[in-house]
Amino acid sequence: MSKEKIEPTKAQQLATEQITGNLAVSAGAGSGKTRVLVRRFVHILKQGAALPEAHPDRVSAKQIVAITFTNKAATEMRERIREELRDMAATDLAHRAYWDWQLQQLGEAHIETIHALCNSMLHMFPVEAGLDPAFSLLEEDEDKAQRLEGTRDFLRQRLAAGDEAATALAEVYGTQSLLAQLQSLVREPEMPVAGEDLVAPYAAAARAAEAAAASGNAADAQAAANAKEVAVMSTAEQAWLNEQAKRLLPHWQVLLSALLTTLADRRLAQGRLTFDDLETLAVRLLTEHPQVRRRMQARFKHIMVDEFQDTNERQRELVYLLSGGTQEHFGSTPLFVVGDPKQSIYRFRGAEVGVFRRVRQDFAAQDYPTISMQDNFRTSRHILAADNEIFAQLMGEDPRQEVYFEPLASHVDDGEVPHFFLLPYEGNKALEVHLAEGQLVAHEMQKLHDERGVAYGDMAVLLRTLRSMEPIAAALRAAGIPYMVVKGLGFFERLEVLDLWQLLAFLADPADDLRLASVL
Repeated sequence: MSKEKIEPTKAQQLATEQITGNLAVSAGAGSGKTRVLVRRFVHILKQGAALPEAHPDRVSAKQIVAITFTNKAATEMRERIREELRDMAATDLAHRAYWDWQLQQLGEAHIETIHALCNSMLHMFPVEAGLDPAFSLLEEDEDKAQRLEGTRDFLRQRLAAGDEAATALAEVYGTQSLLAQLQSLVREPEMPVAGEDLVAPYAAAARAAEAAAASGNAADAQAAANAKEVAVMSTAEQAWLNEQAKRLLPHWQVLLSALLTTLADRRLAQGRLTFDDLETLAVRLLTEHPQVRRRMQARFKHIMVDEFQDTNERQRELVYLLSGGTQEHFGSTPLFVVGDPKQSIYRFRGAEVGVFRRVRQDFAAQDYPTISMQDNFRTSRHILAADNEIFAQLMGEDPRQEVYFEPLASHVDDGEVPHFFLLPYEGNKALEVHLAEGQLVAHEMQKLHDERGVAYGDMAVLLRTLRSMEPIAAALRAAGIPYMVVKGLGFFERLEVLDLWQLLAFLADPADDLRLASVL
């Protein structure tokens, strides 16, 4: 039986058909949320099939915003919606012209990432946004190079001009150390706020890191050892350090703020933007230009956002503004947000898992519900039972927590019974346990091959990081087990593809020295 023929669960049906007002969905792994998003999109369109063309409740495909996290997910969703609309055109013969029209409208629908949506808006209103209409996006390597160069130029100019903040910090840290710190902070600077005790949080963190290292759970025991230096300071030493921090903190805030403004102005002048710029400028466009905001708000009748656990405050503000509201309050356009805090993995890119919680609370304050979809259609029953048992203890089940565990119910056959192997070790014997782990993996693979006839090519070893690969690879080589390392790079991340990309970009813009240097 195909996935599309599976009868929807009660939660899936509610998420699909409840299209008036706002709705939040907490969707566990494998719960069919993509199917729900597709069916909800089509269900909205179904409501207008029998309505007159000018009826205010008749919604076209291009009046629905569907925001996804990746371009790949957006492409998949668009194609699945297209398939559904084609099916409707083939089966709902009484409204064949309507569904053909919706297929045409689908080509203009905003089914895309939030950055693609921001990009579209800024290209629609470049003058209001203060942009060159031909602006383009910086690749990650270009952005890094420009930040390094721009920070170096900024500090040099500030020191030459006798800037108070730059001079004070350079005297304490030295020019090269200050430059290195600025370059590391400029990506995601967290502006500290002056407080009574600036050392206490670091001392507490150091003690926690030391305890974690002693239990064998620290990723970097050396970092914990370094942090301990703060934790064991005397009261007098901590007081002195605290006073130093209070004295220097205003200088850091002034210098970082000026640096961020300088780098942003430089990118704007060059017409080369980052993803963060797209978000910031799109929100500014909507807040500072009421006529633009009204036009964009009138353009959309439904807004759907997937992977909401990996959004940030700027993205929430943008969604609220597009819904007809303000940066702090949502408007009257129905919002549908789907997320799972347990699957939030992009905090290193600025994602804030608390944003999803905040939106659900905003909804609840006006009696808009949250639906929980915890039926799993991907994982076998035995594996899911083990997951439920382990992660309930690791994550906790208190809904008052920002992230908590909700058990999943399997809709798949029993499958294989998972086996867990625990290798306890002391913090200073990590290498020994990694070697033992490799030998264990090799032994289990040999058993599968010799006793059950499983081909080595049908086995896979998943690793948290490639750094833990070598002990396992060594054990496989010693056991005579053939293997191949797959680094997980996508097609467009392969070196030969990147080289070709850089060459084409240089041919399109011969003045781009960075692209030429990359090719050479």
